[in-house]
Amino acid sequence: TNMDKLFKLYTLLMGLGLVLSLFACQQTLSPQAYAKWVQDPANGLCKEKTLGDYVLRTQVLPAAFQALKQSGGKVDPAQLAMAENEAGNSLSMYLSLGTVKGQESVTNFQLRANNEYQQRINYLAFEMEHQLYFLVDGDTLYPQLYHFERAFNLSPESRCMISFERPDPLPTEATLVLDDLMMGLGPV
Repeated sequence: TNMDKLFKLYTLLMGLGLVLSLFACQQTLSPQAYAKWVQDPANGLCKEKTLGDYVLRTQVLPAAFQALKQSGGKVDPAQLAMAENEAGNSLSMYLSLGTVKGQESVTNFQLRANNEYQQRINYLAFEMEHQLYFLVDGDTLYPQLYHFERAFNLSPESRCMISFERPDPLPTEATLVLDDLMMGLGPV
């Protein structure tokens, strides 16, 4: 599975948001240090899975982290509170799709026909959201928000932002599933 124990990590993030607010007052944790911590694979908020020629990456996006990215790294407490309020009861993340060699986008990788590139773009933009879901304590949650970020081959990865409803109470384990139809991977 691609995102084992994701909601346990989300609970940790909520606590971290509180701790970050306290530390921000004491100036012991800089916004840059927090952003680096969120993006560090050792902390479990980003995962990577290699399947054949493809690499799938996920990055949980805590509200405070999103506020930092949007503001260029300088956020005041009011902006953090507004970001937490806007996030509401949702859990957001990036799902990035790339190739093992990292030199070619999945939209261009091993094309077999002239129209396949456009079919892949359409799949990522309009269809893939219907193949994504969370399995949480026997329940299936579908995306509330899905946005494909088209890079026009400027990046070797294709990235989507996904938000799911956060269940209450938070479970200890959850699994992100992509029932892939584009790369031939099937459910991952």
